[in-house]
Amino acid sequence: MYIKRKILDYLKKVLKKEAAIILIGTRQVGKTTLMKKMEEDFRQESKKTLYFSLELPSSLELFSAGVEGFLEYLRAQGITLDNNASSGYIYLFIDEFQYIENAGKFLKALIDNFSRIKIVASGSSSVEIQKTLKESLVGRKRIINIFALDFLEFLYFNRIKEADYFEDIDINKPLKKPLCDIFEQLFNQFAVWGGMPKVILEQDLQERRALLEEICGSYLQKDIKGLVGS
Repeated sequence: MYIKRKILDYLKKVLKKEAAIILIGTRQVGKTTLMKKMEEDFRQESKKTLYFSLELPSSLELFSAGVEGFLEYLRAQGITLDNNASSGYIYLFIDEFQYIENAGKFLKALIDNFSRIKIVASGSSSVEIQKTLKESLVGRKRIINIFALDFLEFLYFNRIKEADYFEDIDINKPLKKPLCDIFEQLFNQFAVWGGMPKVILEQDLQERRALLEEICGSYLQKDIKGLVGS
């Protein structure tokens, strides 16, 4: 079940203005969940959507065939990319897009030649993405950082009934002590465990620790190692 993320409405707002938005952030921060929620919402609004995870060999093989190969796939699905605005947009979701060889050029070709395409792409490693994009998509995309949960989102993920109250809190008015005690206790938990969604949703403390170790290890071994070039 999807749990509210504050940035979702902002992503939809930006996509109305931009041909492409690129979501970057560390692993397990919730990029894939946000993309899937956007895709689901658009489908429910009767918009045409296509979703690809490039961690799947079949999807990666499709994109490895280049732009012409991808267009051939679309034609086989009965999808035409004429630039007739009355036909509406086609929303293309690409998860882990940095696996595409020359990804920046691939996306640029689609954006420059087909005005009906809107692209939402994501990647786990901002280092790899910056190398991939270079100057290919200047003026054609918006890069948006996806961060871990903030404290309000932490409350939502823990299904705290006072979360809505906290969202509308007036800092100029003192809180009653019972509420202060609740928020203080929860913030102490937030300070200890952080805001990785999967970690927060895990109820078993031992498993929480294991998840945090796995995330930190993956980040150190891949992202940091890639940054220093070793």
